[in-house]
Amino acid sequence: MKPKKKQKKLRITEKDFLLANRRAARMEEIEAHGRPVSFRKAIHKSKKVYDRKALKRRASGDDLPLSLTSVSPSARVTDDDVVQKRIQASLELR
Repeated sequence: MKPKKKQKKLRITEKDFLLANRRAARMEEIEAHGRPVSFRKAIHKSKKVYDRKALKRRASGDDLPLSLTSVSPSARVTDDDVVQKRIQASLELR
């Protein structure tokens, strides 16, 4: 007589669990809206397309928004100023 083979125990892995939840959520969306719902509205922009604004940005060398580049160094707040303001505020509360 041949020895019996052990049957494999079917286990649900984390990967299987996530896949099943994604599928169920997708089916619920389709039932609720009548069609698949797309959350990504942005259209892929090809790098080959001529873009005057991007060329000007690269040529000027600054990638920061204008609001950050227009701040003068003397107007910037230092850590010492922040610490002093916090100390003053805590003394006023007492």
